[in-house]
Amino acid sequence: MDTDILQCYSASLLDETSPDWLPTLHLGHGRQISANSGQACEERWERVKVREAQNSKSAEATAESITDENEPLATEDGGIDVGVQTLLTSSKICECQNSVAHPFTESSFTDEDIVKFYTGLSKLSVLKAVFDHVVPPSTTSTKLSGFQEFILTIMKLRLDSPFRDWAYRFSISISTASHIFTKWLNILDIRLNPLIIMARS
Repeated sequence: MDTDILQCYSASLLDETSPDWLPTLHLGHGRQISANSGQACEERWERVKVREAQNSKSAEATAESITDENEPLATEDGGIDVGVQTLLTSSKICECQNSVAHPFTESSFTDEDIVKFYTGLSKLSVLKAVFDHVVPPSTTSTKLSGFQEFILTIMKLRLDSPFRDWAYRFSISISTASHIFTKWLNILDIRLNPLIIMARS
């Protein structure tokens, strides 16, 4: 083994030809900070403070305009009642929460334009008649009602959105949406196939 190649000691400071020598000069450790860079830091800091002051003033102005429009929320003991100020009434909020929690119920299809857009059927009475004809006697195995499962299937056939969309709209998993669609497709085939009369030539 050649001992000249493998040395067990570091190279001397000025031996730049040694394979163990590493330059330690100009690595930034001894860099001098100029006077201009300190002044630039101070100017940056001043700009940050001015910007923060402007933001706090605009936030205070917004808060004052809100409390001017609506009565201040002061309690009888002199404290301030913490609450959320909104233009929505509590009944409208409950209505929105219910529409998100229970999407596409029978009450959602009161307008005939909505029925036509989502299902392709002309009227709500036609939609109900088709549902009453095809609905199986067994109960549903998901958290959706039979009508919601039927609507999911009809809307999927009409709009051809991905199952991820239907899973999001009905607050179910993607696989559940797929299983519901497959189940109701078979039900529709069994119940509606005898009604199709093919023209014989």
